[in-house]
Amino acid sequence: MRSYSSLLFGAALLRVAAASKWVDCAAGTSYYVCQSNGFRGCCSIDACNAAWCPDAGSPAPPPGTGQTQAPPPNTLVTVTGAPPATSTAACTTKYTRTGTTGPRPTDCPAGTKGRVWFPDSYDIFHDHPNYESNRNPVGIVMLHQESFDGKTVVNKRDALIRFPVPKGAKTCMVGLQMTNIQVNMGYNGGSAYNVEYIKLQGSFEETFHGKPSYNKVQPLRVAEGKKDWQGDMTSWPEVQADGKTYLTLRPLPCAEDVTVLMSLLAESSGATLIFGQNNGTSGRMSPDHGFYLDYTC
Repeated sequence: MRSYSSLLFGAALLRVAAASKWVDCAAGTSYYVCQSNGFRGCCSIDACNAAWCPDAGSPAPPPGTGQTQAPPPNTLVTVTGAPPATSTAACTTKYTRTGTTGPRPTDCPAGTKGRVWFPDSYDIFHDHPNYESNRNPVGIVMLHQESFDGKTVVNKRDALIRFPVPKGAKTCMVGLQMTNIQVNMGYNGGSAYNVEYIKLQGSFEETFHGKPSYNKVQPLRVAEGKKDWQGDMTSWPEVQADGKTYLTLRPLPCAEDVTVLMSLLAESSGATLIFGQNNGTSGRMSPDHGFYLDYTC
């Protein structure tokens, strides 16, 4: 679906802008944007589920008199750019992560099959190659690149996506399902992307010590520019009769943690592409959408 106006970070979708700045929160705090009470800032508690943030230096405002600059309810709120190497910031919203990839599926009887929703995603920053990324708290997949002269394209932000797979799985197929595209997916500029299988050295934790970075990922790439598959959201197929759109499933080698690196292709010419993810338990964000992995035993 080609649409700049309907998908480019509309009021129903995202608050993302090229000029957005990373918010660096102190240790023990996270960044919140709350529609419920109007709070925006760093807080040591879940400010969106409280009357006000006690760290803000002001008492809780009377009902209906809080700050008014907060956006309407969004599926996703994030920023472009990169954190400094020592950043402890965590950007989130009142739509916090509703599920995890764990516990890892353990049963894999012969002849059975299963599906893993809501994989862990990690932000990989090119300009901060040693920055060790924590799991994205709201599970979004965000890709960003810049073009300064209209010719040279530089990738700034990739996404490492991790699926836990039960021991004994014989076939693994990764796919993407989106519902309500105007809410759960958005892009600025082009949206041609590449997905590359990353062969780990042991488990995910053993390979990255729990926190991947650009410099840790690069040696694991088979060849620069290798493409296990690629797509272009500007030519996204029309919505199916069931209200969903799908990316064709792609077979990948099974492992304890099936891991792929997603990045933008040069054809995107300085773009930002965002996918929401959910396991179907968060109100307007349901039903299931985002990346998933099907396996057979």
